[in-house]
Order: sequence, then structure tokens, then C-alpha cells
Amino acid sequence: MVPAAEYTSLELDGTIRAIGPWWALLLDGLDPTPVAALAREQGELLAAGLGRVELVDRSLALLRQAGRALAAAGAYPTAAGTVHGLFRSGGGVPKQPVDTVIVDARGVVGDRQRSKRHHGRPWQALCLWSLEVVERLRAEGHPIAPGAAGENVSVTGIDWRLARPGMRLQLGADVLVELSPWSLPCSKNAPWFLGGDYERMHHERELGVSRIYASVVQGGTLSTGDEVVLEP
Repeated sequence: MVPAAEYTSLELDGTIRAIGPWWALLLDGLDPTPVAALAREQGELLAAGLGRVELVDRSLALLRQAGRALAAAGAYPTAAGTVHGLFRSGGGVPKQPVDTVIVDARGVVGDRQRSKRHHGRPWQALCLWSLEVVERLRAEGHPIAPGAAGENVSVTGIDWRLARPGMRLQLGADVLVELSPWSLPCSKNAPWFLGGDYERMHHERELGVSRIYASVVQGGTLSTGDEVVLEP
């Protein structure tokens, strides 16, 4: 995990804006009882007038604790699948396929985002998506393919409706990640959708259709064909 002291000013501001919506996504449809005390503490932090670095560090720690508390309470299902594809680029989309990547706390080594306004925060280190979702979108007539929408990891074999912020995924033998908020669609992805309707992959449009970000708990080497375990 990247400490907030190493965040840029843009990353700090973007993270603070995300805290409230992140909690809402974390708890959506779940019994909040296991994390009630943590949620109250988060509200107190937001009202305490803390500096940005302290607020981000303490808030992200609470979100991680909440995710593990929900897991311990049995709120998350388990599932297993496979890494179908890996993608990176020097900036922009589509990203290009590669067989193996090195993942560190900032994501795929060698991968870049053209704009950092909405991307590239440490809790957005990796972008993951489902091969089955992409294939269904193609069946609807959208000219999309794995990697086109900027995902780093294409996963197959896991019902994407199960994935949600707070859950953890083991990627191969080395890489452990924790899911963050859903990736919001942007106009750069309009070419991959009929009529430019890039909002087709918005999480509010349909459960399980969106890409999702993840922070890196443990980095390492990841290759196509590696096993993926949801809530290992």
C-alpha cells in the first residue's frame, strides 16, 4: 500500500472526494452491522478538520478494515477463475496485450495513464474487467475487445456480479489486490460502443457490467493463464 505522504496533491484531493461514495458502494445491499463502529469513526474523521495526508491514511485504513470485517462476517462469496489477458500502454486506450507483467504498489510496471485527473491513484493501481462481460457487449454489437477500455487484467470464469469494493483477489501465486470503487466510464471509450454510448458499462446501468479498480496489497509477477481467486 502506498502511504498518503507519497500521494500527489491531485491524488489526495481525488481520494478525499471518493471516501463517501466508496463507503456507500462498500455497504450497498449488505448488513452494515459488522462495520457500524468503523463507519461512525469515518464520519468523525471527516468532521475533525484533519490535514489531507492524515485524513487519507486513516480513511483508507478504515475502508480496509471494513472490507476484512465484512469478509469475516461471511458477507462475501468465493469464486475462482483465470487471467485471460494482461494489458498495458504508454498512455491512453486501447491498451496492448502482454503475456507477463510485474505488479508493484502503483500497478503494472510500464503502464501509464494519459490523464491523471480521474485515474492513477494508488487505490486505482489496477483496472480489472470480465472477459464474459466484454463478450456479451460484443454480442450486443459493440465493437469492443479485451484491453480496449483500459483494463489491465481480463478475468474469465468469475461471475462479475459477485465482485464488489472491499473484496480481495489473489492473482496468480504472487499478487494480492483489494477491490476499490468501480471505474467510471469516460468519453475516451466512446469508440468501443454503438452510438458512442460508453455509459453502457456504468455500474449504475447494470449490476456486474463495470470495470473495477484495485489497490495492490502484495505485488509480484502475473501471467496470462494464472489462477484468480475471489476472497482467497
